[in-house]
Amino acid sequence: MGIGKNMKYIKEEYESEVARLEKLNNFIKSKEFETGTDEEQKKLLVKKQKALAEYVSIIAEQIKYDMKKLQDEEFDVENYDDIEKSHFNKK
Repeated sequence: MGIGKNMKYIKEEYESEVARLEKLNNFIKSKEFETGTDEEQKKLLVKKQKALAEYVSIIAEQIKYDMKKLQDEEFDVENYDDIEKSHFNKK
């Protein structure tokens, strides 16, 4: 699968994981977490929050890398004549 097609799936994964992280963050900030969750569960949820945040940041890095690679491929030319032919209308 090419980078362009893969970007669609990576972006969907990113959006999904960001939503999961946001939901977890909201729960950790809630009164229920503070009063209704035992200490061991709190530790596990905070650990999960950190891991998920790290995972989301890795996906974001991958998106940035792939976008740069796509842009580089778009402008990968042998010489300036190729740029002129492909990006400027000559009459």
